[in-house]
Amino acid sequence: MAEQHNEEHSHHITPISTYLMVFAGLMVLLAITLYVGYADFGAFDKTVTLVVAVVKATLIILFFMHLRHSSGLVWIFGTLGFFFLIIMLLIALGDYAARGTIQGPI
Repeated sequence: MAEQHNEEHSHHITPISTYLMVFAGLMVLLAITLYVGYADFGAFDKTVTLVVAVVKATLIILFFMHLRHSSGLVWIFGTLGFFFLIIMLLIALGDYAARGTIQGPI
């Protein structure tokens, strides 16, 4: 009985080259994040930073957390968690955008 294997629960073996490519992509995105921190994009500073952060989070979730090769139920919960994160970020940005600038000493 211990010899039986279920095909649905088999683990996918990801080659090292895939991890190295994802790592290289994350390093490029890190360089973009650093560039955005020093460059002035005006009103789009936070938007560009958040887009880069979402792309980095997507790479980490898909490859390092192995969601890419998971079952449908894991995909559903992973996607729900990701959308919950986006909703929380939008709520925080809505609060930030609604504030006025402070003029002079408080």
